[in-house]
Amino acid sequence: MPAWASAQRVLMPGDRVEVRCAEDPTYCFVRTLSPEGRLAVPRHGSISLAKLTPKSAAAHLEAVLRDEVGPCRITVRLLGGDGRTVSVTGLVRKPGDHIVTAGLSMRKLLAGIGPQENADLRRVLLVSADGIERWVDCTTTDPLIRGGDRIEISNVAPRQEVNVLGGVKRPGVVTLEGEMLLQDAVSAAGGIDPHGDPSAVRIIRNGEPFGAILPEDARLRLQPGDEVLVNLRANLAFVSVSGAVKRPGVVAHKPGMKLTEALEAAGGPAVNGNYTAIEVRSILGKGTKRYSLLAILEGRQPNPVLSATDAVVVPVVRVKAGA
Repeated sequence: MPAWASAQRVLMPGDRVEVRCAEDPTYCFVRTLSPEGRLAVPRHGSISLAKLTPKSAAAHLEAVLRDEVGPCRITVRLLGGDGRTVSVTGLVRKPGDHIVTAGLSMRKLLAGIGPQENADLRRVLLVSADGIERWVDCTTTDPLIRGGDRIEISNVAPRQEVNVLGGVKRPGVVTLEGEMLLQDAVSAAGGIDPHGDPSAVRIIRNGEPFGAILPEDARLRLQPGDEVLVNLRANLAFVSVSGAVKRPGVVAHKPGMKLTEALEAAGGPAVNGNYTAIEVRSILGKGTKRYSLLAILEGRQPNPVLSATDAVVVPVVRVKAGA
């Protein structure tokens, strides 16, 4: 191990260390740390040095020996380890130090210590015994573990969802990973439709609208739950229909057009829709109303007349895997 690396690495159970005391040869020896990370010191029993750097361990021993030896100068040098333990922190059910056996791989180790449900196994930090850091995707690679390695497992990056409506090719909910920008959300919705007006984009956040222009505001950062409304060009009359319909997108609007006609123009209902909670949203900021298709067909609820640029959203019923 390079000298610079051994000076930085923390001591682990099974490490062999050389201790030197200039003032008293009694405290000059080479020993191995116990499975608990303790060092046997003459006349003082075992002293815990686990997870201290050699420099910190030397300072600790100087403090312990001060009463007997007086002011002293101690050095601790890491000679190597016998490959006994790996330290695991983060989102696992059994964090801490674990014995490293011959041929132990990352996946075998994780199987034994139990990653938590939201652990990000695509981005695991592996710090080798000599201080080299690298990120490991455990779903595609399975590196061998060595004694003295350190592993950190963090949270999965939260999934972010926004609703993109109006003049885009595939209106509806889009999901992006990591940082979410306006240009990314519009791109995930298929990009601007020929009927969309990129100079008239509205974002509704917590019920409060504000305007944006593409491409000038392309890098505007969105928040989960935002609604992005791309206005339709003023000289055209269209209604946006998204969600659980067979052909989501924009359909031509005509005076007196009703909700059921817009659904039919979008190909009709899809099998995975919640037709008891259809939303009609006004791109012009007049609010959102909910309708039940069954109640409309039975005459228990009016069949609303739509305005040009209205957005119709049919919620998609999400079925859990294995259900």
